[in-house]
Amino acid sequence: LLDSIENPNVQPNQYNHGKNRGLTHIEPDEISYNTTISALANASKNCSNGVHLAVDAENLMTRMKKRGIEPSSYTFNSVMLAWGRSSGGLQSAQRAEALLRSMANPTIVSWTTVMNAYALADSARKVESLLNELEQQATEQNDHHLCDSIVLYNTVLHSLGRSSDDDAPTRSEALLQRLERGSSYHPKPDFIS
Repeated sequence: LLDSIENPNVQPNQYNHGKNRGLTHIEPDEISYNTTISALANASKNCSNGVHLAVDAENLMTRMKKRGIEPSSYTFNSVMLAWGRSSGGLQSAQRAEALLRSMANPTIVSWTTVMNAYALADSARKVESLLNELEQQATEQNDHHLCDSIVLYNTVLHSLGRSSDDDAPTRSEALLQRLERGSSYHPKPDFIS
């Protein structure tokens, strides 16, 4: 359908069944792109061609930019989610991280989405590294709100729980103890922790 809206004069295909008539006055907007990208991200976790769907999601974001529509953090997060859920392993997690690095102002959701992608790729050390990087940024910028979400820390704990690393339980316990001790910018553990 999005192809039909973008290109109302395209030839009929299996998706539009020749029903392009009447779509000539419709222009895709951020919502139509984000909805389609989100659908691809949600579908990528349940199918054998998840990497293909992640590529499609990223291509849609590129098409969006070409039409002069600036992708929002929601757009980026959805594309990173598609990569993270794609079952593409480490390469997909690295692609999600590349998107994170291209963002002007990544959100906590952006960071946790990439952390989850690495967790699914059994890369707990990389997840810990991303948390350390974010904590360092918080210290350097004197903005401790960057790290005040327990979701960040629970993502690291979850990745350690899934990890095949022999020392993952020890690292998990150390992080949990650090959270329990508390600090001015670390959140307190919750029932998920």
